[in-house]
Amino acid sequence: MSERLVAMIPLKDGHAIRKEIYEGLYKQTVDIDIMTVSRPMSSRYGRAKEGYLSMSECRNIIKNEALKKYEAEYFLMLNRDVVLERENDVKDLINFLKDNKEFAAVAINTRAKKIYKLIDNFHTDIACMLIRRDVLIGLEFNNEISCNCRCVCEYITDIGMKVGYIDHRRCLEI
Repeated sequence: MSERLVAMIPLKDGHAIRKEIYEGLYKQTVDIDIMTVSRPMSSRYGRAKEGYLSMSECRNIIKNEALKKYEAEYFLMLNRDVVLERENDVKDLINFLKDNKEFAAVAINTRAKKIYKLIDNFHTDIACMLIRRDVLIGLEFNNEISCNCRCVCEYITDIGMKVGYIDHRRCLEI
């Protein structure tokens, strides 16, 4: 039986997912449904200007819609500009969570800087993060926290679990 999960990709109105992102998702050894939500969205964190949703609000919309539509055990938070380059990236994330029950989520880094701590409940990037369904259900992205990554990490810490990077590999950010 194959694994199936959902990739949640928030989009600003008028933006599209680039071909390379689709190719990276389709070459994975795991079946992935792709869910996008396109809304008038502010490019800044925190409160959005009038008539626009904040990134937090957009992430909450896509999270809630994905949880209603899919029964998947895991959900992949993915930014629209992140390419999975290795065909086993998602399978490796799933296996990590299966083997490490104390982890609520695990990520692949997209940043150029070196990761100093693989377990990082202070700030783990959510640009490419796999999260357990039961954890995602209780997570609410918050405009009061300046960064959605911090919001996720704080929530996971508050429920007594861990979050971090799978290893020192990186995804391509285009």
